[in-house]
Amino acid sequence: MKNFLLSMFICAVFIACEKEEETTPADNSNPSASCGERKICFDLNDTAYTNAVFMYKLDDSTYFAKYESNGVQLSIDWITQTPKTGTFPAGSVKMEGKSRIYYFPGRNVMWMSQSGEVEITKHEGKTVSATFSGTLEKIVNGSPNGETLIVKNGVFTNGIYN
Repeated sequence: MKNFLLSMFICAVFIACEKEEETTPADNSNPSASCGERKICFDLNDTAYTNAVFMYKLDDSTYFAKYESNGVQLSIDWITQTPKTGTFPAGSVKMEGKSRIYYFPGRNVMWMSQSGEVEITKHEGKTVSATFSGTLEKIVNGSPNGETLIVKNGVFTNGIYN
């Protein structure tokens, strides 16, 4: 309870300052319980990140959610003609029934999912919740180079797309 109250106080300070700062979820054993409304949370190589989730519907079949802070971005898209819940295997190809997870830590650097999954747990109207995880591989000159990052404990809760 003490850690929860301390976490709430820290969040209130960040919100009051209106900064998009990274904070650590209070309980990684159940990420959806600790992430919060309209937030995205995940661990990247065992470092925890959280921020507001930004969501879009890009075209007739592509849904998009992202974490962004200080020029760093982790993006997720899943492809479906019909909005629905379910599991979308992650890879590097945009294809019906699949998903992609990609990470941009700075200029001209990109990591793309090679495996993993995005599970849409709620899609009601324009409100979406999901969990996600995967292995991302660094892309150099358009090709994977073998270096990997692990994304785990990923969740976004009640994001709303336009």
